[in-house]
Amino acid sequence: MADQYPSLDLLYNETRDLLVRQLANVDSLNTKASIVIGFDGLVIASALGLAVNVAGLDKLGLCTFHPWKLLSLIGSVLLIGLGTILLVASLLLALSAYWVSRYRETLDPRQAHNRLIALPEHDSRLELLHAFINSYEENQQTIKHKSILLIMSFCALLSAVGVYAVTILMVLIAFI
Repeated sequence: MADQYPSLDLLYNETRDLLVRQLANVDSLNTKASIVIGFDGLVIASALGLAVNVAGLDKLGLCTFHPWKLLSLIGSVLLIGLGTILLVASLLLALSAYWVSRYRETLDPRQAHNRLIALPEHDSRLELLHAFINSYEENQQTIKHKSILLIMSFCALLSAVGVYAVTILMVLIAFI
């Protein structure tokens, strides 16, 4: 049987190692999702402070005498709303990426034992190699989905930070 599949051992070992690296990639993506979730929390806290400060800008009634200040205040409120929507989207996308956890197991040990125990070693390795390949292919789709969610989350976070930066600049220009 070894003559029939001369590179079976090599393929088996390489595919098994590839699955191990694939699962390490999942851990890396989960860490990145956790970091984005943490930054979302930090920016949400900062945005709350910004909203409170913008809400208290017209205590002296300056907007009554200066229409551009009123427009700046209205624009700031709208931008804070847009930034908040982007932050919520970022948070939901990052949480979705973190919670994606449907990964195909290579094999069920009990079923493998019952099915493969009586087979010659090469036949068992061939069966396991097919199971490794199937697991890798199915898991790769899930990892791709997780990566896309994480990229979208990061883009939404960066967009929210940009919107808040524009809001701060607009308020500074109008009121200082």
